[in-house]
Amino acid sequence: MTRLVRLFGEEPNCPKILCEVVLLPLMRQEAPHQALGPLLQPSPAQRSGLPRTLQMWRWVLKDGQGTEMGAIERANGIVISDFDRTLSRFAYNGKPCPSSYNILDNSKIISEECREKLKALLHQYYPIEIDPRRTAKEKSPHMVEWWTKAHDLLCQQKIQKSQIAQVVRESNAMLREGYKAFFNTLYQNNIPLFIFSAGIGDILEEIIRQMKVFHPNIHIVSNYMDFDEDGFLQGFKGQLIHTYNKNSSVCKDSSYFQQLQGKTNVVLLGDTMGDLTMADGVPGVENILKIGFLNDKGFLQGFKGQLIHTYNKNSSVCKDSSYFQQLQGKTNVVLLGDTMGDLTMADGVPGVENILKIGFLNDKGFLQGFKGQLIHTYNKNSSVCKDSSYFQQLQGKTNVVLLGDTMGDLTMADGVPGVENILKIGFLNDKGFLQGFKGQLIHTYNKNSSVCKDSSYFQQLQGKTNVVLLGDTMGDLTMADGVPGVENILKIGFLNDKVEEQRERYMASYDIVLEKDETLDVVNGLLQHILHQGDWVEMQGS
Repeated sequence: MTRLVRLFGEEPNCPKILCEVVLLPLMRQEAPHQALGPLLQPSPAQRSGLPRTLQMWRWVLKDGQGTEMGAIERANGIVISDFDRTLSRFAYNGKPCPSSYNILDNSKIISEECREKLKALLHQYYPIEIDPRRTAKEKSPHMVEWWTKAHDLLCQQKIQKSQIAQVVRESNAMLREGYKAFFNTLYQNNIPLFIFSAGIGDILEEIIRQMKVFHPNIHIVSNYMDFDEDGFLQGFKGQLIHTYNKNSSVCKDSSYFQQLQGKTNVVLLGDTMGDLTMADGVPGVENILKIGFLNDKGFLQGFKGQLIHTYNKNSSVCKDSSYFQQLQGKTNVVLLGDTMGDLTMADGVPGVENILKIGFLNDKGFLQGFKGQLIHTYNKNSSVCKDSSYFQQLQGKTNVVLLGDTMGDLTMADGVPGVENILKIGFLNDKGFLQGFKGQLIHTYNKNSSVCKDSSYFQQLQGKTNVVLLGDTMGDLTMADGVPGVENILKIGFLNDKVEEQRERYMASYDIVLEKDETLDVVNGLLQHILHQGDWVEMQGS
């Protein structure tokens, strides 16, 4: 099961895959999607666990005797899911997405003082929530304290019921990619979706409504706000729900739990160890398929199957997989990885003759595991390519443009047969190497014809009598010096820093001075005026 969990945890389109690739095929008594075949095949150690659950899901349209029941609404399956960071996103573009509590905490209806107090509670209690050394029983009293204090602070903020929709609308709340397929598929097939959340029910329900996927098959058990007759928050309804009491103990008076009678097969979705108990107390459950979203801190010990780690990614964890046997006859393999452990991924594929190993060197190297001579900064030349037929194909290529960013790159064309001319272009990223490139050194105060005297381009400027010059230093004032035949120069200076100190000097030197990172709008306006008036042509310049 770990393999299935890890696949979904890394897949951004997880909800859609879960429905279209796994749940529906299983419910229709079809084989799972071919791409998941090797992940769902049972090993001897698994045959009493996951495969039985999957087999039961294949048979959800039949009763215990295997007799067709004829109507999908009588199927004996249900999906029980956490909400925050399970159905909602954990992060987007590298930035955390808010939970239902965060949405309220970060909103403008919460005072800065309250926000700071809520943050202090987070720093106090969150380490306890994720402490692997404490049991759920030991953590529970602390969670009750945390939630209670947070609720008390929120009740002091005079939150109005009418503000909830706008707060959600202005937040960065997001459901996981593929959410429409997930919610709509369950609804269309009359599969109950029971959302069990320790968040704020009003907030998460509003998120689902605004995403237009709040269907009648959804039932939510969460911390719902209690508003007084004037619409102000005065407390929270029912028993407090926190991370470690998400089970039947907070639903014992719920008629919905009784309606689940006969739902013997459960797919459970969560992102914390506390979510593993969400199906506890559902009457008559026989099989539970647990799917975990590993967003932050690990919890793989709570899920089924053999653990796959960096150094056992080979046939030892796939020896009972029919997919491995289907590879018979695939003699050539392209292997991609980024650790030394990935080098064994093709071990056990029957009949392999050739493996091309491509490594992504992200952090710590493993070049010793890849073919060919080691290439480093200072041997990038024909010495490492002497047996390469490609180098021989370059015969007759007499002109080379060479690009690099280190001194070692200057030798890359060494050994190319018949080279006569090399134009070397260097990217000065970190440490300089200008001594290795052609031409006279150009600095702030020699930007004029003295460094361009051999340039044919300067000669081409003959007849350009009018110049618009743009610069930001005093050295830029000489850039037009040496352009043959210049009669008029309009000098526009950008005074970016030390404005008060340098303004007088710039005003004396430049015709127009633009201050503090001004845009090019002034320059564009002048050019448009000149072009539209025809002055540019009349001035015999460009």
